[in-house]
Amino acid sequence: MFDPTAYENMKIVMEGLLYDKDLAGQISIIDRNELINTAKLSRTFEITFQDRESVIASCTFIMKAALENLAAELHPALLSEKLSGCMISIRFSFSQRNEPEQTAGIDRLMKSIWGENRTITQTVSYDPLSGPDTLLNLTEITFGRLIYEDQIDDLALLSDHMAECLRKLEDVLS
Repeated sequence: MFDPTAYENMKIVMEGLLYDKDLAGQISIIDRNELINTAKLSRTFEITFQDRESVIASCTFIMKAALENLAAELHPALLSEKLSGCMISIRFSFSQRNEPEQTAGIDRLMKSIWGENRTITQTVSYDPLSGPDTLLNLTEITFGRLIYEDQIDDLALLSDHMAECLRKLEDVLS
């Protein structure tokens, strides 16, 4: 019988959590990608959603598993089982005013929800033909380590934090 990998199990759990929130009217899923890189033998799952009440921002959950992650799980004698997990990152995308206090407010919001131990990176850009008054902000949260299948219950809290960020971003951006 086929034994799903940690990547598959975590992907299915997160999909279920987010589609349940969509069915409950809390969020709207707007995109979903499942990518296989045949050159590197890696997999990436992405699912993007917005708050149902406010569409000023979107959130993308990204999960990646490389060849060594799969090999460590399927052949633990060859590689350390410490490699049998996935890398997870979360990306928020939205427009903001070109004001340092708004950027600082976004940083405070993210740290209040995700904690000080996460790497939170804001990357801003603007259309040079339109001017720098409005910026595109891509804020990414990374965990700096592999997430393992025995942490699968934490995905529910992760999905709640993502939805909470979308709701609270509206206050910071208005």
